[in-house]
Amino acid sequence: MLSNSAKNLPRSATIAGGGFCILTFAIGFLFQSVGSYQLVFGGLYLIYALAIAYWVFQTSATNLRWQWLELTLTPVSLVLIWLSLPIFVFLFTRLAILPPSFIANNETILRWPPEVEKRYYYFGFLLLTISIVLIRFWAGSFAPTQGKTARSVTNQVSQFDSLWQIVFPEKTSIRLMWAFVGLILGAGYFGAEIFLNTMLPEFHLNVLLGQIAAIDQGRIPVVEAHTQYGLGNQLILYRLMKYWEFSYAGAFVAQDIVNAITISVFFGFLFWFTGPVIGVASLFTYVLVPSPMKYYDLPGWAWFTRWAGIAINAMLFAEVLFMQSKKRLLWIVFPAVLAGVFSYLSQESLVATFIVVAVIVGYATGTKFLSFSEAVLLSGVFFVVNLVVYLGAVAMTVGIGNVPEALYLMGYHSRLITEGMTASHPLRSVWAANFYRFNYVAFPLMALLLTFTATDVSKDQNLKFHKIFLGIFAGAFSLHFLTMIRADLGHLSAPSYLLAPFFYCVLFCFYRLVSLNVKSVLAVLLFFCVPLMYGGVTQYGELAGLLRNQSNFVRSAALVQDKLAHMTELREINQTLGLSERTVAQRISLDLDEYERIMPTMGGYEYVADLTDIAAFTRNRPTLFIESGGGHNYFVAGLNVGSSIIDPVGSMWLESDYDWWKATLEIDQPECMFTRHADHPIAIWILEKQGLEDAELQPFGTDYLGICF
Repeated sequence: MLSNSAKNLPRSATIAGGGFCILTFAIGFLFQSVGSYQLVFGGLYLIYALAIAYWVFQTSATNLRWQWLELTLTPVSLVLIWLSLPIFVFLFTRLAILPPSFIANNETILRWPPEVEKRYYYFGFLLLTISIVLIRFWAGSFAPTQGKTARSVTNQVSQFDSLWQIVFPEKTSIRLMWAFVGLILGAGYFGAEIFLNTMLPEFHLNVLLGQIAAIDQGRIPVVEAHTQYGLGNQLILYRLMKYWEFSYAGAFVAQDIVNAITISVFFGFLFWFTGPVIGVASLFTYVLVPSPMKYYDLPGWAWFTRWAGIAINAMLFAEVLFMQSKKRLLWIVFPAVLAGVFSYLSQESLVATFIVVAVIVGYATGTKFLSFSEAVLLSGVFFVVNLVVYLGAVAMTVGIGNVPEALYLMGYHSRLITEGMTASHPLRSVWAANFYRFNYVAFPLMALLLTFTATDVSKDQNLKFHKIFLGIFAGAFSLHFLTMIRADLGHLSAPSYLLAPFFYCVLFCFYRLVSLNVKSVLAVLLFFCVPLMYGGVTQYGELAGLLRNQSNFVRSAALVQDKLAHMTELREINQTLGLSERTVAQRISLDLDEYERIMPTMGGYEYVADLTDIAAFTRNRPTLFIESGGGHNYFVAGLNVGSSIIDPVGSMWLESDYDWWKATLEIDQPECMFTRHADHPIAIWILEKQGLEDAELQPFGTDYLGICF
């Protein structure tokens, strides 16, 4: 309750502040075109006014129908909310409304037609939800008394607490047992599906293999072999291919191995963290909603390690944060180190993990489990250790002196994508669009419910439900934010590790966290059942097919075993071949059947013959392919890579990037050049630099013209 002095604060000033916010929003509608961004912009203002209006209500409300409200605002927390929320409004204006850098600088766009209006969706989604969390954070940080305990539904189900000890176990030994069960079930249910899929060459993998060829020749990763998909993932692919089979087929095997292990480990963590009910329900209905298993076979792109670390870290961080131990400050180092490792694998994990920590710490403090000082200390230690591990790993890979350049290059295209330079939109796939629409409402709605109705965390059985729910909610929210930045079916599915577990957490845990009455809880549960029912109707065929495959699990296991044995034989052959002994055919596959399957998709025997001629022509001199799509030629033909920019499809997005490419070529000094078009600006520039403006380029097959200087 508020003090008398607080109650005597002039309400007129408070009401005027809220009215000012709403009036500003109304003026924006009158003098600008009405669009999505105004709606989200107005939503921030309305949340701002809502906190003020609630404080006004709290000073005089006596009606019992409002007693489900758990938020207690003091003058201090109110002032902090007043000071904080305008910052979010400013960030939204800066990130989502002002022109992005490539438009402000009048850049000519080469690769992607921009859709900058997408920024209104994903930045509004992020900032609106975080601003709601912030209200509860400030309220809990300076609340004068312990809040109310859960009423209504919670008390009515207390008789089932013994059952919850089984389905939501707390003993370490039982939880480890369930972790092992989840690991085995994940491997058995999805491992065979992953290993028995057939992949074909695709431009994402083509770009990566060009970089792999450069690294194999001693070039520094990222700095001298540019990549978009994470420094660590690039090196994992390289090491596994060198160990197993240094070919296209070996790249497929490497991705299968990493994805099968990753999905198995993820389900091990999920069973350990949530217990068997949510774990089993999520496992067997995983394909009903967007999930990694709906988009796992895109070579070079669908690496599960790009996003799995965010989900695993959300669970680990929540586990450590809600520990009732004096050594919690030491234990927080473990998830921080792991977060640094996953950030090294893929830079997407770095920002997403910060969002996870903000949401979990916000509600842990808002429900009075953590004090303000504890929240600052634990978060600070986590961020510092995370960054030290990440930067240390990058420095060990590229060298200390190259760290600034590596960080810039890894973040360059991510920044452009975040600014809207992608040709995708949340509403352009019917199935995906429906989930985007639902989640755009569901996550902010859940944040509102937690902010206003979540009971304070007590040191009893309620603690584990807060831990489970907040860990899954924060991870699912952060991952879904990533899906909105580059929104299409693939980008929706692949990062959505925790979407199915989140829906089940709402069904099994939500009512233990809030003081809502039974009818209100049932309404919430019914709402969050909608995506599961929709997935059951639309994806039933896919689920049935997966279940049919698992019904013959013994046969699938035997096929996987035979495939692994065959790959082991090929690995032994691979280890006996030196680099100089490899032919173009061996870079496609050492296995004749795989070679015959893959080769037609790459251009057939003519492609192999052309690359063989190019390799003989260059005689291991530094070589440059100019057009997009030629990066994999370095790998297949074993050519000496003569450029840090391996494939323009992954690097040349703006016309100004050509200046960057020219600067790198001044350093690299390639001795041979191949192009599909003699009038390409880079080809003309190189010939002018060599004093060969009138030189005639030699044709190679039907695709390339080439010259050596």
